[in-house]
Amino acid sequence: MFDDNMDMLLEQSQESINKTVEQKELDIYLEGLQESINEINKLKEALDNFIPIRNDFIRSLYSRHSYSAMKLSDMTGLSRQMVHNLVKEEANNG
Repeated sequence: MFDDNMDMLLEQSQESINKTVEQKELDIYLEGLQESINEINKLKEALDNFIPIRNDFIRSLYSRHSYSAMKLSDMTGLSRQMVHNLVKEEANNG
């Protein structure tokens, strides 16, 4: 009888420990996810601020300094078509 009670207490203790460990792991993952989402949102804001600046420089280099779309494409990682679209956008709005 004593051994049965001891085994039951040990089993309950182990289950309690397992639940605590699982909850702690879950909390760590949820906190990590939230932190990564916050950092991604900060990066998105920075991109939103800098993309128009980059586009203005591309337009200026293309139209005022005769940089080719191919050279600008190589420098920026944008496709030549995207560079042409940016320049065309300037021509249509300007």
